[in-house]
Amino acid sequence: MHARMETKEDGAGDTGLRQPHCTHRRLDCGTTCTSGASCGLADGLLLCEAAAMPFPTWSYFPRNAKAPSWVLEFVAVVADTEDVVSTDKRSGLKSDDVLAAIAPGLSGRGYSVESGKRKEQKISRPVLFGENGAARVSYEIDAFHDGLGIAVEVEAGRGAANNADYRDIVRTALILDARYLALVMPIDYRTGNQSMKAYGRTREQLDALYASDRLKLPFTGVLLVGY
Repeated sequence: MHARMETKEDGAGDTGLRQPHCTHRRLDCGTTCTSGASCGLADGLLLCEAAAMPFPTWSYFPRNAKAPSWVLEFVAVVADTEDVVSTDKRSGLKSDDVLAAIAPGLSGRGYSVESGKRKEQKISRPVLFGENGAARVSYEIDAFHDGLGIAVEVEAGRGAANNADYRDIVRTALILDARYLALVMPIDYRTGNQSMKAYGRTREQLDALYASDRLKLPFTGVLLVGY
């Protein structure tokens, strides 16, 4: 028996991506999915499975907003790299290593991803314009989705230890056309006999930011992913 495929358009408050549905089987998450690329998978991973799987861990802000469909696609991309980037299995990872691991999955979903350290390989986004409309101030980020306005920053050991999450939140908030921030942090950063729960610390910071009325972030939403 062949699975019957249906699609529906996301609501106006979503990202404009098409949400896949089918009648092949129903998972506990309540989303009906099937196996195969036609269901919008990340290398064979069901989108609804990404919402309930143990790796990676993730949070979407504000807490009172449903995560749009691009979030589960992003999480699925990271999940496919578990053996390479999981800090529960590996130590000493650099942010370039993590970015290189998730780059193919992101590129396949419309993201421009930094591919090297030369100027033409970097992703530079404008902040301010000057004379003749030329960008006067630009910031370099790890990846960007032009259609959805998703800015991506990936951090690892030393960056997490040096409060890179603060810098990433502030800098990406200034980037023009950045509607969303996807911040990828190590769950556990170990150096010597010391361990730092980087993801948990950043999650607490974002919880405080969104719970307070004193500082308003300009994003429609922020995705925090822990690997």
